Amino acid sequence: MNGRLPFKSLRTGLLLTYVALIAASVGLLGWRIGASLDASRFAETRRDQEGRAILAASAAGDWLLNYQTGRIDHAMLNDEVESLAALISQHVALLKLDGTLLVDSEKSPTAHETDPTPEEIGIALSGHAAGAVRGDPDHNDDVLFTIAPVIYQKQILGIVRLELPMQLVREASQILWARIIGVALLAGMATAAVSLWFANLLTQPLSRLRQAAMALAHGDLERRVAVTGPEELQNLATSFNTMADRLQRVLQDQRAFVANAAHEFRTPLTSIRLRAEMLRDGAKDDPAVAEQFLHDIESETLRLAHLVDELLDLSRIESGLIEPQRVPVSLAVLAQELVGEYAPRAEQADIQLQFEAASVLPLINVDADQIRRVLINLLDNAFKFTPRGGQVQVKLTVPNAATRAALGAGVWLVLSVRDTGMGIPAEDLSRIFDRFYRSDKARARASGGSGLGLAIVKSVVEAHAGKIWVESQVGQGATFSFALPAS
Repeated sequence: MNGRLPFKSLRTGLLLTYVALIAASVGLLGWRIGASLDASRFAETRRDQEGRAILAASAAGDWLLNYQTGRIDHAMLNDEVESLAALISQHVALLKLDGTLLVDSEKSPTAHETDPTPEEIGIALSGHAAGAVRGDPDHNDDVLFTIAPVIYQKQILGIVRLELPMQLVREASQILWARIIGVALLAGMATAAVSLWFANLLTQPLSRLRQAAMALAHGDLERRVAVTGPEELQNLATSFNTMADRLQRVLQDQRAFVANAAHEFRTPLTSIRLRAEMLRDGAKDDPAVAEQFLHDIESETLRLAHLVDELLDLSRIESGLIEPQRVPVSLAVLAQELVGEYAPRAEQADIQLQFEAASVLPLINVDADQIRRVLINLLDNAFKFTPRGGQVQVKLTVPNAATRAALGAGVWLVLSVRDTGMGIPAEDLSRIFDRFYRSDKARARASGGSGLGLAIVKSVVEAHAGKIWVESQVGQGATFSFALPAS
């Protein structure tokens, strides 16, 4: 099976499913109730006929005694039976003890007669009423025959028989079934209406979601859906809105990225173009000017190459094309070696460089080259913005209670690079890790910064399931910290 539904519309499918289930349930329930009521009604009819037969036998006792003692003749007995039949609106007959017809309210004794069975006569002679359904040629149909003994002073004188055509029973049954079917149809229509309403209730949020998705696909990034309906549909709507928010942010970031990248490329390209034009227009004839222009062109070309390399690295890291080659590494040893490499630079810049690490620290599973690049970027930033006579401190430790609560469960190592530079304004802290973002734009561009270093740092740390943050106050320096889970 391919799993495809036999209908295109979910609402149609839900409606048909509900209607089919409800129709089957109502139909089965109606049939069971109708059959039970029909059987109960027929049993009640038989009991009613037995009661009528007993009452008729009680009334016929005197007549039959008078007939048997010669006080009345056959014609008078027949008149009494016909009067009783008219009174109870029932076909009444008197039978002898052997079951042969004595008097009948509707036919002569010589007419065709359906005799009671020996079992019925036996029941009547034992003093009880009995009934059975048998075919009757006079009615060309089945008839419910009910007999009861005629008792006078504890002596059975004869048998009374009542006849009820089954056509009357069937007509009553048809009326009962018609009412049941009518109620079932009304219930079916009501449930169909409720099913339609419920199907609409379920599918309308999905329809709005589809319309919002189409609008989003056509560029309407502001479109959102209302969070209504059952919990599952609310969760779906919330997920859609969250996805739309993220998509909007991604597209905004892409547009900003393209604009920033174009801006970053424009400056060196413009510089190269202007110097090339000046060389072509005659500056090449002045050796000193030509040498300076060529040097500038070479510098801008190197700057472009560095920018392209950083963009490619950032793209590969964020897309997962560069998978960290994780091996157990001592972060303390890695940081101490790098601090040693920066010691000559610190001495030349008159910056005090310090390293501090806890005595016993666990290993971490990381890509040593990528983590080394993180440290290099953070140290370069610290040296770049720390004036002469300042201080740069590298500290490796386990997190304190507050930091550990923010990081979550597990064992973490935290490495911090603190400088005593100009600091970062509070309004820039939330965007310091954005691509092409510079806190001090003029100084950063003059020093050759592209605004991608911290973005790369953040991507590398997050690729290692770590977290990075910054704390700073203007005039008091900045502290960049990142945490990595221990092995």
